[in-house]
Parts: sequence; structure tokens; C-alpha cells
Amino acid sequence: MNRTRNATDFKTAFRGAKLKYEYVFRERIDKLRAALEDAALSLTKADIDDSLEYHARCYIINALLEALNWRLNAKVEEGLPNLVPETAVRSDASGKRRFLDYLGFEQNTLKPLLVVEAKRLKAPLPLLATLPAPGASDAAAIPVDPVGGPSAIVSRGLAGEKLTGDWNHWLVELKDYIRSIHTKTKQVPKRVAMTNGEWLILFREPTAFLGDAACPPEDILIYGDADAIANNSAEVYLALEHQHVLDELPFLAPVEVPFHVTAPLVRNAMHALRLRYQQTPAIKQPAPIIHVAPVVILRTQLGTTIRVENPDPRAQFELPHAAGQLGTHLADVGHAAEDLLGEISERLQTALVPTPLEDHFIDPQSFDVHKAVTQLSEDEYFVVTGQHTHYLLPEPSVPDCPYHEWGKSNAAGVGAPPGPITVSNVKERSFFPSGETHHCAHGNVLLAKSSEITAENRTRCGRRSGEDGEAFCEIWSFEQRLCCRTCAFERVCTKAHVFHLPCQALVEIEPAAVVRAPRAASPALASE
Repeated sequence: MNRTRNATDFKTAFRGAKLKYEYVFRERIDKLRAALEDAALSLTKADIDDSLEYHARCYIINALLEALNWRLNAKVEEGLPNLVPETAVRSDASGKRRFLDYLGFEQNTLKPLLVVEAKRLKAPLPLLATLPAPGASDAAAIPVDPVGGPSAIVSRGLAGEKLTGDWNHWLVELKDYIRSIHTKTKQVPKRVAMTNGEWLILFREPTAFLGDAACPPEDILIYGDADAIANNSAEVYLALEHQHVLDELPFLAPVEVPFHVTAPLVRNAMHALRLRYQQTPAIKQPAPIIHVAPVVILRTQLGTTIRVENPDPRAQFELPHAAGQLGTHLADVGHAAEDLLGEISERLQTALVPTPLEDHFIDPQSFDVHKAVTQLSEDEYFVVTGQHTHYLLPEPSVPDCPYHEWGKSNAAGVGAPPGPITVSNVKERSFFPSGETHHCAHGNVLLAKSSEITAENRTRCGRRSGEDGEAFCEIWSFEQRLCCRTCAFERVCTKAHVFHLPCQALVEIEPAAVVRAPRAASPALASE
């Protein structure tokens, strides 16, 4: 799916949608209405536009949001749509179910990012209204345009002052939506907007809806007509475009990096991988096919995350099943990753040094923004590897461990169920079979890696990518039997109070027996 890459493209797309409605779709609607309606009851264009919100949404607002990269029609392979219409939320004020016209969210966490309320095409912007004389109807109120303009009017309306038309009801309803979302998710959308496709009201600090104080006029941007939206396209784009609201840029090619950041603003750099896990049927049983593509992450002093990759489709590598080919694969990926980092350094005219993975985990400003492992879609993952160029290490950090082999593990009473994994396996998520140095056949290690993270044990687990209820192991979703001593996350995971590996207590390995050192204060996972 093509992205809108800049504010210029956004302006072109928005103006194009407006022209199509005025000169194509509206004419078709008029002809269809004339053919189907009773002539005596026929309504004018103004009547229809004044009463229908759906025309504004269907022909203009959908296109406006799509031009800002909020997509209603994302394909399955691209993950869930990042914008959903008519999202239900239980009202804090009334307890009734209400429906948000549009809710934009962060794909992996479902964190609310954007709320958009749509209004009918001919709905005017609000004015202050003087109170009518005693006994007179509300229609007798006189519109007043105060000092401060439209932003001041909306701010005062949120504080309870009388506005024209339905605006007091609309603003109370909008405030209830934001408070209700906060109650359910403990989060506040980063942006809130109202539009009829002609004008646009943007609330830059929706946290103001939570308190009783009015939203300051300087935090309310109002574009009074379509020309104002187009003429201020750069401001609108930076405030509402999907990646800017998410505070994360899309994947860039190295040549694009200097357009987004300069060397002094780079806070740190890390290696990462895009990983595709495919369950490809083999002759006798499913065998996973894993492809990886090197990525470099740049974190800026402004808090933005920039992800850079080689756009060449050949810059991806398949993990080999054949024994003896892993070293070549790791070397190839390593060279590609270092070349990518070198090209970025050259573009920025600086020498970037990758930040260690452990530093990423202990830095909340870095880790909380970009978890170490993120599932992008059903079969694609994003894996931060820090100073490493792969999630796999060439060799175990502890040599001569017997627990790579299920037979020896079983003889020691700790063989992992259901039995030896003799071939690469999708069901057990084991790329490496029993006996290879990258395989772990220890049952207690498997139990520990699969243990749930909970609110109660999270402190003991340390900082993790998983949410409550998910597995302790960072890479569990695509690899469950990897030897922890051959994993890039080894030094992170072994710092957790709850996680200890049996091989750290081994002092000698003999053909017929495993001799262990005396048990330390923190028990290892090996069984007695």
C-alpha cells in the first residue's frame, strides 16, 4: 500500500478528494436522488448536505485521513488496520454504549492514538451566543464573535459557555469520549480532531479533557475551510500524520536519513532485524523458513525513532537448515548489517557505534518507546539486537554443556517434553534439532522461558517486551528451544532474579555423568 510521504502529497490528495466530490460524486448523487425521489418532496443540495454526515465521511473525511496515512483498508498481510470506524466505548457519564466515528490506535499495543469526530458538511463552526431573554427560546440567542477568534470560542465552549447550534452538546460528548477511553485503557489519545471535510479542529493536548479546566486556546488549532487546511498542509501533516502521531518514522533508506536527522541529534544507534517466520510444509512435517533483513535503529535527542534498512530486496537472508552453514549465514548477515551502519555513518558524517542491548533494556526512554521484540504482523517480527547483528550467536558462551542433547538431558531427569526433536519443528517452535549446539533440551529451562509475566512478578522478571500473561522468553513466539547461551538476549535474561541456567553450575562433564558444583544461594534450573 502506497504511503503519503510528505505534506505536499497530503495537500494534493486532499484537494483531489474535494474536487472529486464537488464535480463528480455530488453530481452522481443528485442524479440518483432525482430519479428516486418524489419531485414534490425533492430536497436541495444544501438540504442534503446539511442533514447528512455520511457524505462528508465517505467522500472527503475518509480521503483526508487516508492522505494522513490512517488506513481503513489495510490488507491482512499488512497487519490490522490502524483506523477503525464506529468503535464502541462505554460512556463514563451515562453508562451507555457510545460509538466513536474514528479511532486510530497503535497496532501492537492497541494504545489509542487518534479520535476523529465527523460532522455534516454544512455544519458551521461555533460562535458564542448571548443568553436569550427570559422566556425566549434558545433560538433567540445572538451569535457573538469574541476577541481570540475560533480557538477562543471552542475553549470557552469546553468551559461551559453557551455556543451556537449543537456545539455545546458536541463538545460535552467529545469530552465524555476521551474520559471514557482513559477510564478503560488508562491512556489518553495523543490527538483529537473534529471535521466536516471543510473545516478542521485539532486538539493538540487531549489530556485537557480529563480535568475541569478549559483547554487553552493555543492548544486548539482551527482551519476554517478547505483552503485553510490545504494552505496549512505542513502543519496539519506534522500534527496528524500517522507516523508523526506515533512518533516513529517508517523504514527509511540510508539516503533519506539526513533529511530527518543530523549527527548531533543522534542519541544512539542499534542493530536490529526484520524477521519473517513462515510455516512451510515439508514432505513429512512442517518446517519453519526464517528470513532476516538487517536494520539500524537511530534514536534522536527529540525522542523520535528512525529505522533504516537497505531497500534492495536482495538484502535479506534465509536461515539455513543444513548443519555447518550457520556460520556463513551469520557472517553474511553481519557484513550486511555493518555495511548498512557504515553507509548511515557516511551519510551523517559521523562514526556510529551500536549501543549494547543491555543498555537499551535499562533505558526507559529507549526501551519503552521501542520494545526489543515487536510482532509486526502474523508472521513478521522486529527484533532489536543492540551491538549484535543477529539474534543468534555463533557459539554457546558456556562450552561443553550436555543439555543440547535430549538423551543426556533425559538421563539426568530433565528431558524436555514431549521428547527429542529430531528435525526443525514448527509445532514446538524449534529451528535447531536435538544435538546441535543451538538447541536446548532441558525441561526446566523450557518451563522457565514459558512462564507468564504477571503484575506480581514483573519486577523480578526485569524489563521485558512481553505484556502481562505473555512468556518470559523474548523470542518465544518464533523460537522456543534455542539454547539461551547462543541467544543475543542471554545477558539481559540472566540478570533477572527469576531466571537461572543449569550450565552455569557445571564444573566438569564426563561421558557417563554430569558433575555439578555445590548449589549456590540462587538455585539453578537443573533438577537434583
